[in-house]
Amino acid sequence: MNLNVLGELLDNSFLVIEKAREQGLDEKVTLDVIKQIIEANGDNTILDQELHPHYELVINGLYQNKIESKTKWRDRMIELAKHVSEWSRDKSKVGAVLVSKKGGDITLGYNGFPFGVKDDEDRYDEKKLKLNIIVHAEVNAIIASGSRAADGHLYVVGKPICARCAGPIIQSGIKRVFATKPQNIGEYEPPKDPNATDWEEIGRLAITMLEEAGVECIFYEATTDGYKYSDF
Repeated sequence: MNLNVLGELLDNSFLVIEKAREQGLDEKVTLDVIKQIIEANGDNTILDQELHPHYELVINGLYQNKIESKTKWRDRMIELAKHVSEWSRDKSKVGAVLVSKKGGDITLGYNGFPFGVKDDEDRYDEKKLKLNIIVHAEVNAIIASGSRAADGHLYVVGKPICARCAGPIIQSGIKRVFATKPQNIGEYEPPKDPNATDWEEIGRLAITMLEEAGVECIFYEATTDGYKYSDF
């Protein structure tokens, strides 16, 4: 079970207490069961048999409700990032949505040339020139948010986060990123040209940087009815 969600149940203990009382259970024991699961790193199989009613009748239902609510919110943010990515003139179409800590402040970004710099189509076709000029979606979102990025959540669509963006993400104080997972060696055909950019390799380096700096990385995959997340 997700430790953050379990922690939120404790933070909103009145919901747990109300549900436990409805089921005729001791609310103090129910809260203690949540703490036991957290101490077991989310493993609910460690519970003694007599504690199962607290989990089955109270905790699991509240937990699943939170998971469903969080999943819907995440799906919306990823869909928004996907929409924003279409504003980019670059073929890669990368979009980013940065949500502030309190969740009420959202900034958008997509990959493109800096304001005032000519973004003629032929410049996008010249790969070396484009890579030197272009500002990535993540960085544009961070710049637009300013100090509001601290402790925020960043959603990225189009490509895995690269090492070039990992630095600004870390420095801005962002605490959690949602992105596609870069492929490991053996899962894809790397570029044969030694001068070509291996974005999967750069993506793996970015994840290493982010995790070393304490930024939580959550990977998502598209499903038939939304997205699947690595932490749920």
